[in-house]
This record gives sequence, structure tokens and C-alpha cells, in this order.
Amino acid sequence: MRNDLGKISKEGSVHVQNLFSVEKYKTIFQMTSTIQSELLDSIEWKDIFKELFPGGSITGAPKLRAMQLIQELEKPRGVYTGAIGVIQPNQNAVFSIGIRTLELKKEKEILESVRGLLGILILKKNGLKF
Repeated sequence: MRNDLGKISKEGSVHVQNLFSVEKYKTIFQMTSTIQSELLDSIEWKDIFKELFPGGSITGAPKLRAMQLIQELEKPRGVYTGAIGVIQPNQNAVFSIGIRTLELKKEKEILESVRGLLGILILKKNGLKF
């Protein structure tokens, strides 16, 4: 993440604010890290997505070669490992990498997990679940 942010940020502005902080929620503990930087003046949203996604934790390193191999060897992943989030009217944004996701394909009456740990597959036909 630091390397990716460094490509779109002012020199020397990339800083790790929190490394491996544990957030407690009602039913889960979530480990997070916060890395912050000051963007170059010329940066647009498309530049941010180009450099930050897919995340290095998904591709491995070296990132560019890993992405080439993934494209050669795998079928399209859909939303899995893509960007899920929101850009607010004030230009604040929150995005996450989709790892444990569900995708509803209504035309096929299928609800499926899109890879990830603890994945499930539910086939639903005529009210029956398999």
C-alpha cells in the first residue's frame, strides 16, 4: 500500500498511522491498518483506482507481473477482490477490497459466494435450498 500510494502522493507524505490495529465489534474482531498520504495536485479518481487496485495483498509482488499472470491463468473474478465503496458529495471516500462477498444472479436463481474464506454456495430452485 505504501508503494502504491507513493506513486500518486507528494514526496515524503506517505505515513503509516496505525499498523495492525484491532477493532472490536459485536460479533467480530477486525485487524486494520491506516496508511495516509497527501495526493499530488494533478491526481484524479481514475488515477487513485489505477494505482491502488487490485490491492497488493491480493496480487502479491511484484504487482505488475502478478497481475499479468492472473490475467493469463484465471477467469474474470467479478466483484471478488475488486473495489466496493462510496464517494460522497464532499469528495470523501471509503473503499474496501471485496473478499467475502455474495453475488445474487437472479436470472439463474443462484446466490453464490465469490471465493474467499468461509465461502458458501446456496442453490435455490422452487423454494428448495441445496
